[in-house]
Amino acid sequence: MAKSRPGTSARARDRRLARRQAARALKERRVGEVEGGIYKPFTATHPELALDETRSLMLSGSEGGVPDGEYGFLETFCSGRTCDCRRVIFQVFRNTGGAGGRQGARPVVHIGYGWEPTAFYTAWIHGDEELGEALKGPVIDPLSPACSYGPELLDLFVRTCLSDREYTDRVARHYELFKEALR
Repeated sequence: MAKSRPGTSARARDRRLARRQAARALKERRVGEVEGGIYKPFTATHPELALDETRSLMLSGSEGGVPDGEYGFLETFCSGRTCDCRRVIFQVFRNTGGAGGRQGARPVVHIGYGWEPTAFYTAWIHGDEELGEALKGPVIDPLSPACSYGPELLDLFVRTCLSDREYTDRVARHYELFKEALR
């Protein structure tokens, strides 16, 4: 049974549990290797646009257990030429404001997310519903750096970024631009 955290709802705990189970399913099946694609940053194909449109959050006051700092969400996409997974892995970097600005940024967690309906991912993975749900996400990627506040950062990202339709549409557009550049 999941351990209860003070001030968290049953719904939030259920979401965290489902995300942990989805991450386990991804890790066990090594989905990142399905089409032989390696995730590469959007900056590799569109550096100017990526610089202008990368989302970041500035936190002060420890939002829901997430430490203060600036968090940048670098978009990475599968570079498999025949893969059409329609997913992004956000490499989340934290900058605590050290010397050199962004030079002090360190990766803290990777978040996997697919913007299509779960049925798309289930069909793409040949009918495996559990894995389809995991591919849809959002989920902490199983190859993510260990982060003690990863689940809280994921919840914050869902509430502040993925709830913004304009932002999720932009990520999908970036995916299309990235794939076009590979052709």
